[in-house]
Amino acid sequence: MDRTDIEHPAGLEKYPAHVQASIRSEAEVWRYGNVASALSSFETTAEWARAMNQEQRKWHAAGFWYANQLLDGSAVALVQREMGDEPNCDGHLCSPGAHCHPQPATPARQ
Repeated sequence: MDRTDIEHPAGLEKYPAHVQASIRSEAEVWRYGNVASALSSFETTAEWARAMNQEQRKWHAAGFWYANQLLDGSAVALVQREMGDEPNCDGHLCSPGAHCHPQPATPARQ
């Protein structure tokens, strides 16, 4: 594997920019710039998360908060979004009307 393959691995471009940034950050901080290694770990974690049910993904996502777990947290969050999981508000602070709590199109009856 040459330096280009390590820094710009095939498959990275299929992810949104914020996920690519997470993968690149992991590579820079923990893997001596090896983006291919970080991408491989991200994809392995995403496959692992796809095999879980929603409750398991929610539990694991809430536990990924150490600096060396951010890549795993990004992978699980991506899978949660792909699978249409309910928002995990235990893992962040949000308000009604936020992106994870869209307001209903019609007001609720009183």
